[in-house]
Amino acid sequence: MSNLTAQDWSESAINVLRVKEQNCAETDLFCIGYLIPQVELLEVELIDKQASADWWQQQFIEFVRGNMSADKMQADDERTIEQLMADL
Repeated sequence: MSNLTAQDWSESAINVLRVKEQNCAETDLFCIGYLIPQVELLEVELIDKQASADWWQQQFIEFVRGNMSADKMQADDERTIEQLMADL
């Protein structure tokens, strides 16, 4: 598998989230809206990095989990976000 740049990974992840946004339950909109800027923030943080899709996924999960903790996210939202991240 070839390595992805931060931009390639970010564009792919945002495209998946945008499709989900169009078809999701209204209750999931907040969580999708939370994740999209998280993707963009990680891209900026690691702009010069090239890595596998699996590496990007792991970095994203760790990044979002840290931010959810700092944001004191509600448990229901955390579960929804975890599921959404698993689908990326």
